[in-house]
Amino acid sequence: MGEKKKILGIIEWMEGKLTKKFDGGEEEAKLLKKARAFISMTLVLGLTLSLLGTVWAADSAADDLKGHWAEKQMKVWVASGLLKGYDDGSIQPNRAVTRAEFMTLVNRAFNLQERASISFTDLKADHWAYGQIAAAVHAGYVKGYEDGTVGWSKQVSREESAVMAALLLKLELPAEPDLNAIADGASVSAWGKASVAALIEAGVMKGDKTGRFVPKGKLTRAEAVTLLDSALAYTRQATTFSEAGTYGPESGVETIQGNVVIASAGVTLRNVVIEGDLTVAKSVGEGDVFFKKVEVKGNTFIQGGGANSVHFEDSVLVRITVDKRDGSVRVVVAGATSVQQVIVGSPVKLEESNVTDSGFQNVELSKAMPAGAEVQLLGTFENVQVLSSDIKVSIPSGTIKSLQVGAGAGSNQIDISKEAAIVKLVLDAAASLVGQGKVENATVNKGAEGSSFETKPNKTEGTGATSPTPAPVVVPPVSGGGGGGVVPNPTPAATPTPAVTPSPSPTASPCSGERCAQLTSLQLEGYELIQLDADRRYELGNGFNKDVYAYRVLTDRDMQDQTVKLTIQKPANAIINYSIRQKYNRFYSSVPYGIAEYTIEVPLQGLKDTQIQITVDSADHLSSKTYEIGIEYPRTLQEGLMLKNTLSLDGISNDNLPYYQLVIGSLNGARARSGDTIEIYASQEATTPIKACKVSGNNFTDCLFTKAQLSSGEGSFFVKITREGNVLAQGEYVYDLSSASLLAGGQGVAAIPADKESLKKLALDMMVAVGFSHGYSVHLDAKELSNSIPDLKYVSYRVLEMTDKQNVLPSAPTVESLKLDLVPFWEVIPPSERPVDIGGYPSGLREIGGSYYHKSSNSQARPVNDMFIVFSFYDKEQNVLGYYTIPLTFDADHVADGYTPAYNWQPGPGIPVLPVQPAQPDPEPIVIEIGSSTTEETVTVKESSTQVVYVPEAP
Repeated sequence: MGEKKKILGIIEWMEGKLTKKFDGGEEEAKLLKKARAFISMTLVLGLTLSLLGTVWAADSAADDLKGHWAEKQMKVWVASGLLKGYDDGSIQPNRAVTRAEFMTLVNRAFNLQERASISFTDLKADHWAYGQIAAAVHAGYVKGYEDGTVGWSKQVSREESAVMAALLLKLELPAEPDLNAIADGASVSAWGKASVAALIEAGVMKGDKTGRFVPKGKLTRAEAVTLLDSALAYTRQATTFSEAGTYGPESGVETIQGNVVIASAGVTLRNVVIEGDLTVAKSVGEGDVFFKKVEVKGNTFIQGGGANSVHFEDSVLVRITVDKRDGSVRVVVAGATSVQQVIVGSPVKLEESNVTDSGFQNVELSKAMPAGAEVQLLGTFENVQVLSSDIKVSIPSGTIKSLQVGAGAGSNQIDISKEAAIVKLVLDAAASLVGQGKVENATVNKGAEGSSFETKPNKTEGTGATSPTPAPVVVPPVSGGGGGGVVPNPTPAATPTPAVTPSPSPTASPCSGERCAQLTSLQLEGYELIQLDADRRYELGNGFNKDVYAYRVLTDRDMQDQTVKLTIQKPANAIINYSIRQKYNRFYSSVPYGIAEYTIEVPLQGLKDTQIQITVDSADHLSSKTYEIGIEYPRTLQEGLMLKNTLSLDGISNDNLPYYQLVIGSLNGARARSGDTIEIYASQEATTPIKACKVSGNNFTDCLFTKAQLSSGEGSFFVKITREGNVLAQGEYVYDLSSASLLAGGQGVAAIPADKESLKKLALDMMVAVGFSHGYSVHLDAKELSNSIPDLKYVSYRVLEMTDKQNVLPSAPTVESLKLDLVPFWEVIPPSERPVDIGGYPSGLREIGGSYYHKSSNSQARPVNDMFIVFSFYDKEQNVLGYYTIPLTFDADHVADGYTPAYNWQPGPGIPVLPVQPAQPDPEPIVIEIGSSTTEETVTVKESSTQVVYVPEAP
């Protein structure tokens, strides 16, 4: 026990140092999380064997749980690490819980790590619970007392815990609480009645065997575990997606409180935060599923998917467990995706594709891997631990910074291709390393005697190494296989590595060599770079940091058009490509090879945004990073807010839109964050708000208005937006809920469904296994539109799917809902805010966008719904000129085999049905000169995933 206390003391000391160093925002919390993971790996895992005698599974630490009413639940919590025992091995289930202890349990159970800035008179910054209390305040379930204290040492009563739990779960509190379900309801304090009633109604809390709630009774450790177990069960009621299609908002972020199950191939989930677990179910089969800008706060389980796989793009995941019992699955991460840990229990291919964040960090091949299984690793991996035996690990390309074969994990083959490398290899069991790839440093410990290398490592050491290195022994490849379960939390037997004290400098030394894919300096003349987190919502600091890949620059609203110099410093042998996007135009170029410093002239325009993307590829093409600078003008309150219809097609058709939702874009260069408070007043002079609400997820808020609360045309109210007591923005907001004008004609726009052959060819060209059920393209004729709408400058469109029979066109959208440029154009923006500039278009019908839909793996025939394509037209000042709607219909010749048209569109008298118009050929390319380099680009560049066209113009 003394050894355990010593180790835990070291960890606590290092965590305390790290907490002081990184105490602050979201990015710092992420750094702290990574640092703690490193401590756990280097200190705890390496000393596991010395602690096995203290593991409570031997029953010594669970003696005081035997026969307890909460024995089963508490054992699960101890096993999972959510509940800690005491030094004597006891759990003490009947011990009363303090407020600080309860917050710690809540934060562990719900994985709450983001912190608020706090200041309580009874809490010092170096207190052990400071970080836990800061996380509780940020989550909104703890506020402190009126005297400025937080009462961290006070024991929690049952009714206090009910109030905290209700705030945590964001339950709707009843105006008239009903406490008849408990015998002592009258003894519940007035401030706790609504919370207790809400929790009883939700099934999260209940009375004892006698029907009493005992509100003033002290909450015990057993009761705390039971309460939080019920709270987790309440939040993790599964949301199942069993039909192919795209789910999640087109812009903003939706939060799903419970678990999510993907039960069908062809599902795309986007812009979603999952508070619970994510499961890709076995029923997905060999099909594909896609996740775009998805954050999973729980665990991710992959039980289905095939050779084409499970795709994560710009997503954040804590832990993935791969357990496909009947074959292999491919898991691909792309863009700004980070995965902290992958537990592999069945054959898998883990692949990084153009990753700009950390990608896969730690991979563990568990003991549950079946013999003969193969794992392929493509990309850059931080740590890979092999705990299984008789498997093949293939590294076709990329780099593994640290690979360790654990004790007892024998008879494994590691195949390193010529394009791959392992920086640090530690063998605690014999393994065969084949292939022409490079091993920088190999440590062969005693248990790994007999290991063989086809290609000699640059450096070999360890008690199991022989000198000279034995002749190469090539072991025949083992075949792939399936089956095997996954151990939820295997304890790896790792060789300890020295603990690393973080450098106090925020900017590490520049990288060098053939594998360096990072800039060494980045300076924009006359402006300061603001460092951003991966979500571009939190500011991390000022200036350049090679490990920060997103930056913001704010210009003045009265800035005149100008040209500024962007100076890039890089390793001379790194390969640089960059693009500059302004408004709806984009220019591409590259930096000549062999140059260490390069200057780009960037044209800036007043009240227009500019985006610069710089992609750095290492000289050996094994690593790639992308830096982004968003140069934006600060939006006013009037420019950064919008009242958006909560649309459903039925609501539009019947002119019965019950609610409007307040959406917050960019305000004075800042981004809305979950938890920001909004107060809305009838006027600036009013002292009582008519509505108080919060930002519920990025740009979206829970501010809902009925028609009766707003003017039918133009109206206004006074808005005040605060964050942790500080005012972000305030002022009068003028809205316009009048209907946009319906423009006559329609000769200049068209929507064309894809026919069967086009759908098949597209699937072959894109190598998509599942294929497409239906699709369409959208076209416009700039000359025709300009003739009929003289002031026209921009055109946008949005798509409304008909879910049932329709015989009239949708009613007019409001002018307010067609508002543009709420946020800079490189962020998540709905199609109505990504208009096409028709100024550079030649005459004739030209394609500007479209979309294609994946087929379902379910053999049952599925209907394909008709759609409305709603075009919006704007002048050069982005004022709304009007709109026009086209029905897009699908017949038997324009859906894939196995699908049937729904024929939703059944127009009434006088409703035109537009004929399908053929698309015109693509325009000829033109040459654009930028700086000292020349690039070639077509006039129209289609990006079907974003439905936007960029028209080049001379800078």
